[in-house]
Amino acid sequence: MAFLRYSSQPEAFRQTIEESAPQSVYIDEIQRLPKLLNTIQTMIDRDKKLKFYLTGSSARKLKRGEVNLLPGRLVNFFNCPPTLRRLK
Repeated sequence: MAFLRYSSQPEAFRQTIEESAPQSVYIDEIQRLPKLLNTIQTMIDRDKKLKFYLTGSSARKLKRGEVNLLPGRLVNFFNCPPTLRRLK
C-alpha cells in the first residue's frame, strides 16, 4: 500500500515524515522507489538531524536509471554475502 502511494506521490512521503517527526527513517529496497531519492535529499538538506538508512540489493539499477544518488550525503557500507566457510 505504501509502495504504491509513495511511488506515484513522493511528496506524500515527505508529508508523512514531517508529520510524524522521527529521528531516523529506514527504507529497504530503495531501488524500487528511485523517485524518493530527490525528496530524501531535500529533507536531508533541510534537517541535518534526521537520519536516513537506505538499503537495497541493486545499485546498478539506480545508476542505470540516472537517479539522484545523494552525492556528498551518503556513507556507504557494503555487506558481503554470508558464507558457510568455517573460521579458525
